[in-house]
Amino acid sequence: MSGAGEEILIEVIPGETLIAVTQGGLLTELFIHRLGEESQEGNIYLGRVIRVVPSIEAAFVELGLDEPGFLDASDARLEQGGGAKISDMLREGDKVLVQVLSDPREDKGAKLTRRINPPEAGAAELEEKQKKMRPPALLSGGQDPIRRVLLERDLNQLHGLSINDSRTLRNLRPFWEGELNLPGDLLHHHKGHPGLFASQDIETQIDEALMPRVGLSSGGSIYIEATEALIAIDVNSGAVATPGSQEDKAIQTNLEAAREILRQMRLRNLAGQLMVDFLPMKRKANREKLLDLMRNGAKEDQERTHVLGFTRLGLLEMTRQRRGRSLAGQLLANGDGNPLKSPTSVAFGILRALLSEAHQQVGGRGLRVEADREVIGVLQNGLAGALQETGSRLGQKVELKSFEGRAADSFDIKPKGGEG
Repeated sequence: MSGAGEEILIEVIPGETLIAVTQGGLLTELFIHRLGEESQEGNIYLGRVIRVVPSIEAAFVELGLDEPGFLDASDARLEQGGGAKISDMLREGDKVLVQVLSDPREDKGAKLTRRINPPEAGAAELEEKQKKMRPPALLSGGQDPIRRVLLERDLNQLHGLSINDSRTLRNLRPFWEGELNLPGDLLHHHKGHPGLFASQDIETQIDEALMPRVGLSSGGSIYIEATEALIAIDVNSGAVATPGSQEDKAIQTNLEAAREILRQMRLRNLAGQLMVDFLPMKRKANREKLLDLMRNGAKEDQERTHVLGFTRLGLLEMTRQRRGRSLAGQLLANGDGNPLKSPTSVAFGILRALLSEAHQQVGGRGLRVEADREVIGVLQNGLAGALQETGSRLGQKVELKSFEGRAADSFDIKPKGGEG
């Protein structure tokens, strides 16, 4: 699970940028950036305290966003520990430097902290901005998603980066060769049909990462189920007969499952308390071997991951911190593991398919999209600009047609005036 052999694939379409990290052709991480859904996590603001609430030991801070941020007393303290009350630290009207710990959710504002972790070599610049600007103001963040991903990774053994969009590649090159000091020949422009993600089977791997079952090459499988309290992962041996004792089969399947679980944790962006029910093993040496694999893999995870050990019931207990929403939370209709993509996710899939379809169209009569009413509504409203830009790139008019009763996450693209 090390950084060796990593490749980064970036697919850019109007309104959406997808950044995929792969190892040996396997998708290990996926970063999704959509217009209007930009993450605030890690951003540093100069805010103003608009309310202090002693009853819940918290303060609300104006950031210039739709909702004020939430600053708990424990995060308001400049150092860990201590028992100062929120009213002893802050008053209404105070200017306060804060960093976003987690994005706003539903009607709740962003969760904040005063223990700032500025970007490398950015502390001096931050101090200068703080002196010059009036709250509320964004001091650091709002960074281009591609640059943010690259700055947070170990790029020493990166095998290459491919982008489907020539303008994005052109804008990235000075940063790549200058600030990152990486060889220019590692940057590649993917042209033609099939598209970049299609050529590397990325779309299929994304769809698989939204399903609860993950197959193993040994014939076994793992099941991942997210509940409100924790994430439960169950390892199954399958019915494939393999030579060796029951203990040998168990450790072989468990080690394979462990490697896959480490990948799925990153890919699905799982977080909180995780409990893994591995196949039972009698030998202490085998349990230690499995623990070592999980702990070594956890060290290479960019997010803080702790492997706590086996419980009295034989379950492996872990915790993982997460920035941003889970993969399911970003792509599915309800984010609870039901593998039905949201109308917005389907709409972006249509834009990607349109750009790919253009390579197969002859005559330029135009294209017609047939999809569920809600998906068509997203294309006509929230993604109207992205649809227009897609049509401009195609040099063809795109016609939309809604169908009641068809599968909400399915669509068809046909030549305009064609049968159907």
